[in-house]
Amino acid sequence: MADKAKKPSDSLSDSPSTSTNVDSAPLFPPAKPGKPADYGTNNTLELLERIPSQIVDMKLDEVLTAVKTVDNLCDYARCKTKTSLMGQDCELCKKRFCFKHGLPEVHGCGVEKKREARKEFLNPKPIKTIRQEEDLKNAKKKLNEKLKNMQSKRFLNIINWHFQWTSVRNVALYVQGQSPEPKIREYFYYIDHEGMLFLDDAKMKNFTSCFKERKFLQFFFSRLRQNETQRYQMFPFLSPCGRERNYVRCDDTPIVFTEQLKKDESKDEETLSYAHGGPNLTVIFEPQKLYMHPASGRVYHPAWPKVGNVGLVRSKLAIELSQNFVFTDGNESPTHFNWHGSQLKLEHDWISNCQFQHK
Repeated sequence: MADKAKKPSDSLSDSPSTSTNVDSAPLFPPAKPGKPADYGTNNTLELLERIPSQIVDMKLDEVLTAVKTVDNLCDYARCKTKTSLMGQDCELCKKRFCFKHGLPEVHGCGVEKKREARKEFLNPKPIKTIRQEEDLKNAKKKLNEKLKNMQSKRFLNIINWHFQWTSVRNVALYVQGQSPEPKIREYFYYIDHEGMLFLDDAKMKNFTSCFKERKFLQFFFSRLRQNETQRYQMFPFLSPCGRERNYVRCDDTPIVFTEQLKKDESKDEETLSYAHGGPNLTVIFEPQKLYMHPASGRVYHPAWPKVGNVGLVRSKLAIELSQNFVFTDGNESPTHFNWHGSQLKLEHDWISNCQFQHK
């Protein structure tokens, strides 16, 4: 019996002896000659899971092109319609579809849509709730206007900082893995504003080149502290590991809170996860201590002394939390925070012990 045709990912996992064939063969061959490449899925995460890491390094340009192409396609299985300019976002499954598959009944959310419609019909919202939602909508609109006004100034600050750092980086300051003294190795890392960890000299800094192994991230960040070695002061933090010195610089703060974890049966407190470490890297969530920087518009949360007492809240999470900020009359910064039915007064005393890179 003839063997079944291999998927593109199957052909990528051959032994090293076939590496020359992998280099020459296309990563995603077309289903038929003259047709576009066949990626086999419309989901970018599923696409990346099928590609071994060594192949990503060998054919990074082709992988990035594939990810960009798949990300612009309708999320309906096997649909080839592009949604980069026009498309519909489903509030139920959080996916993006073309107009042909945009209706919940078409792409598979029909049952959930009917359930929500029935729930709204049997349990109509009271007038008080409707007014609260309108007030929240107005507050969100006011916040967006404020963030928009801050954006140009913040962008200029980031550009100036970037050019200052670029002028320094043009001089060869270090070599990855250098040995300044016997049995000592030095490495250099960078943490961006989304909390992803990279080698500092990586030419491309995105989700394909960042460190993702959670055990490594837990090991690395558990040893992170301020750099007091008098070496490489442009790297203000250090994560020592035995005979290795791992110097760290960051876009803002070394700790970036990336996810809010809900309560479980074994814990009474809600937690914030940082550095994409999931439940392995968490701190207790203190909503009353959230702080929005008046100049940059970024949101911060307390951290621990070794890392400067402060951590940045990732943009995606900050947008979700900002819907609960309350602005009283005459205040440009939020003064209260709505959380679980209570209005908490924001406490900003802890800010005086923190240092911000973006003024």
